[in-house]
Amino acid sequence: MAMSHIHESEFANRYLAGTLSDTERAVYEPQLVLDADARRELEATARLKVGLARLRENGELEELLRAGRWERLRPALAVAAAFVLAAVGIALYQGGRSRDMSPPLLAASATALVDAQGGLLPVTGTFALFRKRVEGADATLEATAAPQAVQLRVLPITTVPSGDYRVTLARVGDDRAGVPVASIAGLHPAEDGFLDMYVDASRLSVGSYQLDVVGQAAGRSTVSGGTFSIQVNPPKTN
Repeated sequence: MAMSHIHESEFANRYLAGTLSDTERAVYEPQLVLDADARRELEATARLKVGLARLRENGELEELLRAGRWERLRPALAVAAAFVLAAVGIALYQGGRSRDMSPPLLAASATALVDAQGGLLPVTGTFALFRKRVEGADATLEATAAPQAVQLRVLPITTVPSGDYRVTLARVGDDRAGVPVASIAGLHPAEDGFLDMYVDASRLSVGSYQLDVVGQAAGRSTVSGGTFSIQVNPPKTN
């Protein structure tokens, strides 16, 4: 059962709604694998559906579709207005997606750090942070423009029975005040006692950072697991 381009949108709508028959689905799903146009049609239809759902949730769809307004439109303008409505729906979806699904700066797993195309960032180095008795940063990184991640292994100065920690990464300004830029909760130490995490190094600007570790104690109380300094230097030039 071959499908013409005219019917691709109908099949995409019915596929997303789960109303295709078993025979139709058996034809449509392999076509999605082989046909880039069919995949784009399905993706566009999905974006439109979500965008219109956002309009409905915000109470804007009823206003745009108010009968009194549309009845006064000439047919050609009505068609144009329908395209505008679709574009608004897609834009709202994409805008919400970019806000809700932006990759984290700091994560418990390297698989959570991705580039603009959704590819996993390569892990280019590992830094161990523990309380040192010398001046200077506990870890020194180089700023980079290339998308890449580095692993941070942090040894808390305090052990809590729950083994539950929160870490917060803050940018340190000229006034020495820290401005939080990322946080992870629910971290548990590895067998060697270190907390493992990953940071998108390409999003760290030159300057000073601090990593605050807090352990979950009895009840809702917390104990400090230490504050560790990270210095991001300009890239080396040959």
